[in-house]
Amino acid sequence: MEENKEYAMKQLQKQFRNKHHHLYQAYLQNKGRPHDVPPEDWNWLIHNKWKDSKFKVKLFFIIYLKFEIYFLFTFIV
Repeated sequence: MEENKEYAMKQLQKQFRNKHHHLYQAYLQNKGRPHDVPPEDWNWLIHNKWKDSKFKVKLFFIIYLKFEIYFLFTFIV
């Protein structure tokens, strides 16, 4: 069914974002490459994603928007 497919895709997207977030946190904390990530994939993430200026700008806006939403929600409720 189409609604089941949509639900499954949302779950997969959430799991992907969570995994990517944990990898990025490991990188920021200089914990090194996790054992389940191949070296070539780890290097690609570092050089093509996390050191990319567009990524940093996008990350800044995401954090800013989350802060704004939290701030507005806090005073509305």
